[in-house]
Amino acid sequence: MDLTELAAAFLERFKGLDRAHGKYVVQKPEPGKKIGGKAVTETGPATQELWEMHLQGGDGLGVVPIMDGNVCWFGADDIDRYDLDLPALAAEIERLGLPLILCRTK
Repeated sequence: MDLTELAAAFLERFKGLDRAHGKYVVQKPEPGKKIGGKAVTETGPATQELWEMHLQGGDGLGVVPIMDGNVCWFGADDIDRYDLDLPALAAEIERLGLPLILCRTK
């Protein structure tokens, strides 16, 4: 799957509010410190082009999951615990048959 196809898949999977999206500009990290940055809300939808830039390592992209009409297409959980054994967690998610996508951000 190339970048364009991947961005299109993310756009479909993570549908959200068309009126606004989030942008996160990462600051240069200090060794051993949590990566910081600045989050802003921008007008307009999260487009395929924004997804492509995000997937190439550009600015972070935030999708507002609650759309007009109070419809929610997806949910996300941000766990700020850095000692998790991600391969073991992925195996447990698969074992339980949960419809989850596990990823590490930043």
